[in-house]
Amino acid sequence: MGKPAIHHKMMGPRYREIKQEQIPQVSTGKGILIRVISGEVEGIKGPVKDLVIDTEYLELQWHPIQNSNTESRKDTKLLLM
Repeated sequence: MGKPAIHHKMMGPRYREIKQEQIPQVSTGKGILIRVISGEVEGIKGPVKDLVIDTEYLELQWHPIQNSNTESRKDTKLLLM
């Protein structure tokens, strides 16, 4: 991720209340469910927009024995937990 412009450095927080029912879900058809909080997956956009840094925040759910591959943008760093 790139660094925000200097004028955003001391910007105050912009908290957003997101309810569970506002978060769209995408099923990959391979047993994986993706909840899109910010960013876009298969044309589905998350409710969190206008972030200083272009961010994809996704929640993935799959079965422990399920294997799958997925693509991400080449300029993206991923954190999986």
